[in-house]
Amino acid sequence: MTSLGGLGIKGPPYRLIHGNTKDISNMIKEAMSKPKSLSSSHEVLSVVQPHVHSWTKIYAEGEKWAKMRKLATHAFHGESLKSMIPAMVASAETMLERWKNYEGKEIEVFEEFRFFTSEVISRTAFGSSYIEGQHIFEMLMKLGFLLTKNSLTIRVPGIR
Repeated sequence: MTSLGGLGIKGPPYRLIHGNTKDISNMIKEAMSKPKSLSSSHEVLSVVQPHVHSWTKIYAEGEKWAKMRKLATHAFHGESLKSMIPAMVASAETMLERWKNYEGKEIEVFEEFRFFTSEVISRTAFGSSYIEGQHIFEMLMKLGFLLTKNSLTIRVPGIR
């Protein structure tokens, strides 16, 4: 059994070279072979990612996991979100003001809403506009890229 980053979250044992990919593949094949009659949205995970559904029932309970879940729930509680409304409104006003420059022209909506989301996060989390917090977001994107790249690297014990 392995532990996730010292967080006290247990998981299935890791196997050399392939990790848990064979287990995951078999679970997905099994889930796809069964008839699907989903009565609620909570059952979707058991079909889309059966390994996550199964392993969370077996391993993801524990004192540290419960604390993490409680912290995440608190962050999205209604009272916590109420304090963020002024920052969200300010970000929306900034976006609408910027859109005035595009009058009669096309707007790349996907990019605009990506920027808007980043602006809201920056204002609520860091107390600054996206422009001021852009460096932080660039570093977070680089970190995400490195984590993804690192997770795809095959490790052989004794060889770096």
